[in-house]
Amino acid sequence: MLGWSLFTPVLDVVLGVAGAFFVGTLVEYWGHRLMHSKLVKGVIHENHHLLGIAQGVGPEFWVYVKGAVVFSPVGFLVSFWGGVGAVTGSLAFAFVAALSHQLSHERPSLLWWQPMPVHHIHHRYNEQTVNFGISTDLWDRVFRTYRPRPYEREQLPFVATLRTITWAMPADAQYWDDYVRETPAISAKAPELKAFRRALTARRHPDGGVKHLAAPQLAAVLAEAERLRTAPPPPVPVSIPAPPPAA
Repeated sequence: MLGWSLFTPVLDVVLGVAGAFFVGTLVEYWGHRLMHSKLVKGVIHENHHLLGIAQGVGPEFWVYVKGAVVFSPVGFLVSFWGGVGAVTGSLAFAFVAALSHQLSHERPSLLWWQPMPVHHIHHRYNEQTVNFGISTDLWDRVFRTYRPRPYEREQLPFVATLRTITWAMPADAQYWDDYVRETPAISAKAPELKAFRRALTARRHPDGGVKHLAAPQLAAVLAEAERLRTAPPPPVPVSIPAPPPAA
């Protein structure tokens, strides 16, 4: 019946929101952990670790929303207001998770609710068996996959810095996504990878985050990749054996 509640409407909504965050963070943890397992390990996620850039808050939000559409209606099986809370909480979690992922790559110092920005550290050390959380480190601690690393947080004005975060799909992430899909097995010696890494290293913030490449910088990176691809290989040194000693 429309408006039916298990306890009270307000309490049902609160429980629905809390349940959405509980389930959302748990699914996020295990989904990421499975991407690093032999069971589900995918080439696209491996290639994501090669470069380690995010795709903007908006595209990430859409990825999480698709999962919310699948799970959140379950709340209506409990009560109408529980379903309202579950849908609201799922959308809120989708935004928090998308923002957390972007901040982990671009401005990890803004993740003030994490003593150590766990997903940023996961990428910085290219970890495969630990630190799987993104929006929270809770489940890493519960399942004993939390590994503390030294991290120096940069002191930044939260709101002012948040305004500089990338919200739409940046040019470099769009190109890399297309490149990954067309080139499943990317060599560590690929010219594109080398050129991207050089450019992104030069744009790294003190806290480890990376500022995305705008279109002009991306064009320069692709030109550098083409130069590396067409450059002649370095000459192979030829060793000349020493003459035998005189008799």
